[in-house]
Amino acid sequence: MAALTADRNTAERVLGLEYYPLADNVLIYKGSLVCIDASGYVHPAADTAGLTFVGFAETHVDNTVVGHAAGLKSIQVRSDRSALMNGSSLTQASVGQVVYALDDNTVGLAASSTHRIAVGVLTNYVSATSGWVTFSVPGAVSVFSNAQNAQQTRIVKVSANGGTDTAGGLFAWQNPEGAAIIVTRLVMNVTTASTAACLVDIGTTAVSAVTLSDNLLDGVNGNAIATYDNLLAANAGTNGLTTRTLAAGGWVTGSTQAAGGASAGMVANAYIDYILA
Repeated sequence: MAALTADRNTAERVLGLEYYPLADNVLIYKGSLVCIDASGYVHPAADTAGLTFVGFAETHVDNTVVGHAAGLKSIQVRSDRSALMNGSSLTQASVGQVVYALDDNTVGLAASSTHRIAVGVLTNYVSATSGWVTFSVPGAVSVFSNAQNAQQTRIVKVSANGGTDTAGGLFAWQNPEGAAIIVTRLVMNVTTASTAACLVDIGTTAVSAVTLSDNLLDGVNGNAIATYDNLLAANAGTNGLTTRTLAAGGWVTGSTQAAGGASAGMVANAYIDYILA
C-alpha cells in the first residue's frame, strides 16, 4: 500500500477481548483457562507442548456435537484481568513469580510444570491452593518476570535421582543445539529426600559429562524435600550464578558435592531453561 496523503479513520479495538476458533472435538467451560495450538485453534489449557495461553473463556462452547470440525465454532476469550485461580503448592514467597497452566482450572510454579505454559504472575497469595493471577494480553508487553520471551525459551526436564556420587553422577545433560546457549534458570525439585546428608552441585562445563560444576547451584540440600531456584540468592550458594553461557556440545552436570555426603534415596528433577546465545 502507498503512504497516506490524507487523514485516515483507523479501525481499532480494546485489547484483552478476542474471538478464537475452537479446535475440533473440544468442550470449553466458561471461566476456564484456554490456549491456542500452533494452528491458532483453542483448546482447554493443559501442561502440553505446543500450546500458548491466551486467556480465560467468557462463555461455554461445545464443539463435540455431531458435525464438529476445527473452526466450526468460536469463543470469546478475555485476558486483561486479574483472576482468582486454583493453584498447586503456592506460598507467600510465590508472589511475583510466573505461574504455569497445569490444566484448565489450575496453575502452578515452574517446579510443578513440565512444559511451562506461562499464564501470568501471581500477584496475591491466598492459600497453598489459591491465589490472584494477573494475565498478560497476547501480543502486548509481557508481565512475566523473566526477561526472555516465553516463546523463545526452551525448557528441559532432567531426572536428578540420587545413588551415584561421582562427578556428573546425578545427571549430565548435553547442549543439543549445535550452537552456544545461555542457561537462564536452573530449578531443582527434590520430592524425596536422600537417606543421609547430601549436598548437591549443579553447573555448566565445557569439559565432559563427568565434570563437577557448581556455577548454577552450589551446595543445595538433597536431604530435604524442597525446591531450589538459582535465581534466588539464598538457593544459588557461594558460586551459583543466575545465567551461564554454554558452548555447543557443553554440559550441565549434577553431582554430589565433594565430601558432601551420599545421595542414595533422593528423588529429584532438574529444570533447565535456556535460550540461543
